[in-house]
Amino acid sequence: MANFLQCLKKVFRNAGIWKLILFFSVPALLSPIMILSDSPSAKAGYVLLIVSTFLVFEIVPIPATVLLAIFLMAVSGVQSTVETGKSFATETFFLFTSVLILAISIEETMLHNRLALLTLRVIGVSPSRLILGFLLISGLLSMWMSNAGTCCWDDGGSQNPWLMNGKRTKQIVVTREGKNN
Repeated sequence: MANFLQCLKKVFRNAGIWKLILFFSVPALLSPIMILSDSPSAKAGYVLLIVSTFLVFEIVPIPATVLLAIFLMAVSGVQSTVETGKSFATETFFLFTSVLILAISIEETMLHNRLALLTLRVIGVSPSRLILGFLLISGLLSMWMSNAGTCCWDDGGSQNPWLMNGKRTKQIVVTREGKNN
């Protein structure tokens, strides 16, 4: 029992008491759905309501909520674990996951800054050439990433590049010769 309480403390550590109350009260309040109806659609609705409530209020971390959905679908008898897992592990899911991992790695290694500076140096800094450079980089990245991943990566460019962490930074101008002014 003490081990179970320690696990609960780890899950709900900076969350406050309301998340702990919701964790136990939401399934209890929705239990009449399972008790009054024995149909598979009522069981699936019960699981859907619990999981959506957990996701909206973020009662437990999102990955744990997804695992809870798979567990509840199997326990309630709506689907087996294998059938439910197939719904979560589609080719589309893995495509988006891999593209987002690639986009994060581009930002972590600062490759996006290197590509931007290289483009400025090679193409130039006039407004029409900046748009051309943006299109060329996006097209180059689209050869290896899906369009959704390229858009996720390009979203960082919509922020003010001269403001970092809310503070104004030195503006860097790259000339044709590649020297910073």
